[in-house]
Amino acid sequence: MRSSSCRLALAALAALALTALLAGPAGAAPGTESAWRQETLHFTFANEHCKLQRVPEGQKPAFGDGDICRYDILETKTGKKVGHAGFSCGLVSDEEGVCDGTFVLPGGSLASAGDLVDGHQIAISGGTGRYKGALGQWHYGNASPLVTIELLLPRT
Repeated sequence: MRSSSCRLALAALAALALTALLAGPAGAAPGTESAWRQETLHFTFANEHCKLQRVPEGQKPAFGDGDICRYDILETKTGKKVGHAGFSCGLVSDEEGVCDGTFVLPGGSLASAGDLVDGHQIAISGGTGRYKGALGQWHYGNASPLVTIELLLPRT
């Protein structure tokens, strides 16, 4: 996207779609249960392993440069390893990058894609196992290893 107004319009459409999903079928009686349930996961990333594309000394990274990273996923309270995450990221301009990734968690995995700028939300676009059909977003902060995943999961 080239402008903030485009980003705001897309964010508004996404919020509207999420509201419609949570509200249930159109014309449903008040109190009718939604076809979706919400779930929020909290964990931390640890043990980062990245293979960075080499940039010649004295040069800044530029379009096409990228890296591949893997992280252990730890429970926030116990620090116990419960899975891992992997991301492949590349620069699409001198200052913006995009990443595709996967979270491998107990019972299934989640697929994600988006820009990984501190504080931004990254889309969850599907899953496997207990996360089959998942939609949502995740976010993190550079100042903290805490990761939050907000999911909509189909009721079965």
